[in-house]
Amino acid sequence: MSAAIAEPARVVFDRKVARDLRRVRRRAVLVRLCQLATAVILIGAWQAAVALGWANPVYVGSPELIAVELWNNTRNGFFFVQAVPTLVAIVVSFALAGSVGILTGVLVHEVPFLDKVFAPFIAAINGVPRIALAPVTIVWFGLGMGSKVALAFSLVVFIVLVTTEASLRNVDPDLVRLCRSLGASRVRTLVAVKLPWALPGIFAGLRLGLLYAIVSVIVNEMIASPDGLGQLIALYSNTFEISRMFAVLVFTSIATILADAALQRIERRLKVW
Repeated sequence: MSAAIAEPARVVFDRKVARDLRRVRRRAVLVRLCQLATAVILIGAWQAAVALGWANPVYVGSPELIAVELWNNTRNGFFFVQAVPTLVAIVVSFALAGSVGILTGVLVHEVPFLDKVFAPFIAAINGVPRIALAPVTIVWFGLGMGSKVALAFSLVVFIVLVTTEASLRNVDPDLVRLCRSLGASRVRTLVAVKLPWALPGIFAGLRLGLLYAIVSVIVNEMIASPDGLGQLIALYSNTFEISRMFAVLVFTSIATILADAALQRIERRLKVW
């Protein structure tokens, strides 16, 4: 009797799940179509304004010319060659800042005394516009990789530190007390409960830190660098080659989107933990 009742209930449940999945997929497709339509409208309006003479391509560029420059410089590998020093600086600074920021955030959270001691200093340093220190880092570390990494590190490490500490602070205290009452050590509670709970917040800080790492490295290259994408942006901007400048910006934006998608993929994998 119970099996006869359970079978129709399972069928109804499966149908509801399938219906919900179809609704989610339709919504995802709708979002992509709206994004595509928005991009087409904006680019079309830009191109139309240039074609009709409402905007001067010397000052605002042209989507058609930008696409040509992007295609040519990507196909011949020029953008990829220039992107290598930029990418190396971003990866090194982001890896160092992410590691130090997460470890320091965990340490500050687990040792409240350190939080009380260093909180005003962290707030004070965060209030300093580190981008304004780019010329100083160039003087300190030279025109090469050192100044790029130093500037990006100084920006990203505090973002990751603050978001890590805040995410750990928002862990459900009842859950922590339950684990401790069952005999779990502080380390075991941190690894098994706090870090998985805080994972979305930590990755939000990492994603934001990645964006700031890219911006700071490119700004450093724009100020003074013998190579890199930032140096190309500064060169094309100074010579009024606006379409080429926008081509570099589009190339950088695509690389940023791919890097952010990779971080989101890593986060989804770690959520299984």
